[in-house]
Amino acid sequence: MSPPIFNGDESSEDADSWLHSVIHLFDRAQYDDDLRLRLVTLLLRKSAERWWRGTSSTLLETGVGITWDTFYQVFRKEYVPDSYVAAREREFEFLEQGSLSVREYARKFSALLAYVPHVAGRERAKSTRFVEGLNGDLYQSVLTSKPKSYTEAVDTAIHIEEGMKSRSARRAQVAQAVQGGRPAGQGAQSSQSSQSAHFPQQQQQQVAQQSGRQRFRPRGQQFKKKSGSGSSGSGSSSSSGSRVEFCGFCGGKHSSTQCVGVQGSCNLCGQYGHFARVCPTAGAQQTAAQPQGHGGQSRGRSQQFQQPLFGETPFRPFQQPGPSRFGQSSQPFFPGPQHAQVNAFTREQAEETPSRVIGGTCLVFEFPARVLFDTGASHSFISDSFFVEHGLCTVPLRDVVSVSTPDGVSLFSQEILLDGVLRFGEHALLANLIRLMLWDFDCIVGMDVLSNYRASVDCFHGIVRFRPLSGEKWDFYGQDSRSKIPLVSVMEMFSLLSLGNAGFMIYALDASSSSSVQLSDVPVVRHFPDVFSEEILGFPPRREIDFSIELVPGTAPISRAPYRLAPAELRELKVQLDDLLEKGFIRPSMSPWGAPILFVKKKDGSMRMCIDFRQLNKATLKNKYPLPRIDDLFDQLQGSAVYSKIDLRSGYHQLRVRDQDVAKTAFRTRYGHFEFLVIRLG
Repeated sequence: MSPPIFNGDESSEDADSWLHSVIHLFDRAQYDDDLRLRLVTLLLRKSAERWWRGTSSTLLETGVGITWDTFYQVFRKEYVPDSYVAAREREFEFLEQGSLSVREYARKFSALLAYVPHVAGRERAKSTRFVEGLNGDLYQSVLTSKPKSYTEAVDTAIHIEEGMKSRSARRAQVAQAVQGGRPAGQGAQSSQSSQSAHFPQQQQQQVAQQSGRQRFRPRGQQFKKKSGSGSSGSGSSSSSGSRVEFCGFCGGKHSSTQCVGVQGSCNLCGQYGHFARVCPTAGAQQTAAQPQGHGGQSRGRSQQFQQPLFGETPFRPFQQPGPSRFGQSSQPFFPGPQHAQVNAFTREQAEETPSRVIGGTCLVFEFPARVLFDTGASHSFISDSFFVEHGLCTVPLRDVVSVSTPDGVSLFSQEILLDGVLRFGEHALLANLIRLMLWDFDCIVGMDVLSNYRASVDCFHGIVRFRPLSGEKWDFYGQDSRSKIPLVSVMEMFSLLSLGNAGFMIYALDASSSSSVQLSDVPVVRHFPDVFSEEILGFPPRREIDFSIELVPGTAPISRAPYRLAPAELRELKVQLDDLLEKGFIRPSMSPWGAPILFVKKKDGSMRMCIDFRQLNKATLKNKYPLPRIDDLFDQLQGSAVYSKIDLRSGYHQLRVRDQDVAKTAFRTRYGHFEFLVIRLG
């Protein structure tokens, strides 16, 4: 062990770090206070050594004892002044993440916690302050996850940040691949067509299905000239001298800027509001020749926005006609709606006016979620925090979705969760859920799902009735339509508990009846009110036998220096000493004995003052009389109807200490030297 040297010319921050490192070494070596004082003075050099020589002389002249605690106080006063501590407190108060990563922000946050003990000692305040300093994108996600501790808040923020970085990296890679993989003209597509010409059409379709994530699919003999030559489009195009440009979105034989799919229209008829698979003119178009401008476009896209089917009912999302407000996108993976609408309604508003909304709970991919049925929403949505918490997988939309709310706020998204399973008991709904920043609900079911399952809303009773064309008819009762408390079966309860959810047991008490019971209403007890008093009325009287402390012969008085206490503990010590002095349980002492005190936190959060009498206990003669057996005591209770017990909060204080043993109960504090006249509790 090589303790660091302190010269005295370091900054306040270095001085504070040096003092804590020395204390850490002493704690690990388990040195007592006298040895700590001797060793720490040997570590002082130059101006620090000269300062200590002058300070120790001044302390001796004023009659103040030089102890480890005295050195700690005068050192901090000299090298770590209150102005430095106040500056660190202000830095902690205005600390924010800014450009720091979550790990860097957490390290700086933990370093400043030492200067704000009123926050460091309270787990909830520490967690709340950490979350408030996060950047806006992380703040909302961590806040909705409701961390129960500071450690959980840090872990959640790191997990979300890493997920956001990973998603951004994947998007950058995809965008780079799209920028570099777009065909410029005849070259790449012609060679691909010439290679695919040697395969049968059935094999080409299998290859296209297996490469579902490839941007283009082989066109086969679609562009091959009918000739006996083995070469196809590549050779023909070269001989003609014309450049054939293929669409980068659908693979059709036209430029990307002329593709009607970019504008969200049907690939068959060119009209807005539906896809080619549900086009009303599909039957006629299959028998007739396709128009010149749209030839082959219905088969040109290798990946389509697959609509989930439930029974026989197709899923048909509403799509606003017209171009996207963001123009042409560089990610042509899945076409999606360019504009959507959702009602802005918070959970607090829903609880205040339950008759205005229909909501409850369901399972989204077997994860419990708060769901809202919104007939004013054009699409269905899933919250960003729910998505991150459960690690769900989404696919990118071709265009950015702009979601309008009644309060004028526009939200944006470019990800969608395909074929999401929403399970309500034994019934399930399939929905495409757009990922959106929602704060009060995990999932919003919009008109796309409600119309797909032929749902009708009973606003008066708060019921959503589902009447699909095929399958069982069923009703969903809103959270406030049937019962104030949503009920689950025993099997569902065990399933939720096995997934790590918290369970609570709640039982009702009649507060009015319990509070009306008075001491005078209890038989037998009402005849002895002094026995059952809340507080001791005064100093206990002299009794036949007082409490005595018998020591091993030859034991010398034991005295130890007081322990270090935090500012909050010093304030609590002052309060408890004043209370004991007022009751007469302690008095100022001149005893050569002296034990240190410390505080122990109780379950309710309060602090109990305890005196370290371990050295005194070692020198005390142990009692040899046998203790009664618990089983025998219970056997003696047979036939009894009224029981009483000693309240240990004040039971010890009812016994006086023998006069010649009072000096042995002395204890040392910052506020003076005291001794107990009654038995000490704790």
